[in-house]
Amino acid sequence: MRTTLWFRDHGVEPAHVVVSAQELQLPIYTGGTPRTGTHAAVFCRIGKYRNAKFLSDLAEEFTDCLCELISADWIQVTFERHVAADTFIFDGKTLWNAQNGSELLLTENRQERH
Repeated sequence: MRTTLWFRDHGVEPAHVVVSAQELQLPIYTGGTPRTGTHAAVFCRIGKYRNAKFLSDLAEEFTDCLCELISADWIQVTFERHVAADTFIFDGKTLWNAQNGSELLLTENRQERH
C-alpha cells in the first residue's frame, strides 16, 4: 500500500504499475565475489520518459519499504524502460496492446492452445 501511495503522489496511475519483488536465498555473486546473507531483488517496468531523479527516489522508496519487511543484507533494484507500443497483455481470452488498448485478433492456432 505504501508504494502505491508513493506512485500516486508522484503522478503515476497505480493501475499502470508493474513491480515484482523477491527475497532470494540463492548465492549471489557481484564481480565474482559471493554475497552472503539475505538478498532481495526488485524489478520494475517504468515509463521511458522518467528521469534519473525519479528512478533514484523510487529505488529509495523500494529499499525503505523492503527494509521494513525483511532483514536484507543486499537489495538490487532494476528498472526496465517500458515502451507501451511493444507491450501486450493477454487476459486469458483476448490479447491487448498496452499503448492503445486495441484488441488483437488471435489466430486459430493461438486460440486452440488456450
